[in-house]
Amino acid sequence: MSSKRQQLIETAFTEFYRDGIHAVGINQILTASGIAKKTLYTHFDSKENLVLDVVDYWDNTFVDWLAKRLAIADTPTELSDALFDALDDWQANKESTFPEYRGCFFVNTAAEYSDPNHPTHVRCAQHKRRVRALLDFYLNEMDVAQSDRSQWCDTLCLLKEGVISQTHIERDSGAPARAKTLANTFLNA
Repeated sequence: MSSKRQQLIETAFTEFYRDGIHAVGINQILTASGIAKKTLYTHFDSKENLVLDVVDYWDNTFVDWLAKRLAIADTPTELSDALFDALDDWQANKESTFPEYRGCFFVNTAAEYSDPNHPTHVRCAQHKRRVRALLDFYLNEMDVAQSDRSQWCDTLCLLKEGVISQTHIERDSGAPARAKTLANTFLNA
């Protein structure tokens, strides 16, 4: 991938995450990136195509980060702990490669593209399924039975989404620790 293309994607992500996709115009991205409009349109024929690539970029970035954070776990309880510790670090702005926490980029983006059939909304939903598949992968590696994995993934994903919303909307920094306790109570039941 060309470095200018990547720079445009990363700059657009930062601007979109901070201000919202519909609030950010192409000129704001060009100013922030220092890249010429002609170069932008060489790589993207529309803002919508740029948005899709930004969603894909952050999906890969986030899932890669989360996979590394979860890889330390050897048991379901350790997996739960690693998940909520990662969310705690993210919302507390302890992840130096992440921008200032403003909730879930995919939830924010799906809200701007509320038609569930819109390609951007579809990609946001795919991200959520990808995170669930990552949790399922690790639980499978721990030899957790399929029926338990499904139930545990449901629980972890619902708690994860609650933590992300609670920490963003209510600035509740204690939500990750409470979710960890709830998850571990469930997993150990």
